[in-house]
Amino acid sequence: MMKGMYGIKDITSFDSIAYTKTTNAIQREYSGDIQFIVSDTTQFKRYRNLDFGEYNHALLQPVQILYFENDALKSYHANCFAKGGVGNLNWNVDGRFDSFIPNSAINIDSIDVSNNLLSAIYHVKTDEKKVIIFVFWSNYLAKISESAIRLVLKNIEEANEVENTSVILVNTDYFYITAFDKES
Repeated sequence: MMKGMYGIKDITSFDSIAYTKTTNAIQREYSGDIQFIVSDTTQFKRYRNLDFGEYNHALLQPVQILYFENDALKSYHANCFAKGGVGNLNWNVDGRFDSFIPNSAINIDSIDVSNNLLSAIYHVKTDEKKVIIFVFWSNYLAKISESAIRLVLKNIEEANEVENTSVILVNTDYFYITAFDKES
């Protein structure tokens, strides 16, 4: 019952129809600079092996949000730092998303991860004059992923920062398909 309430889905293969349905809906709703990436397992493993110090466990979370300004990490969020609610998560704990750039869920002072590093892993070009937001999402947590993406986009729009922001949505389904493979 809890799995259904939170939209947790067992995924055994990449569902291109579900992926396209989600990305098409987002494109219809958001007019800003947005890129869609389907991460392969190797890329996500490179990402999750970055050094987040005491927060390394967060790099395995299905839903993560990273804000970069001038190549530096300014804000980090993951589903493990959000509060549980009935059927969804509250990402705006302590009013984190009441401002743009949102207040980070963790202390990022000692985390040396840059936009350039993530852009290299995922082979994307970004405009460093803009705030760059990477959102990692998966159909494994479809409902939570979609609410996080919509919160990020709403936060950008309400702050009138659409022209100054670039969003990169990274789908990590391939990693989670193999992560739960009982034969691996």
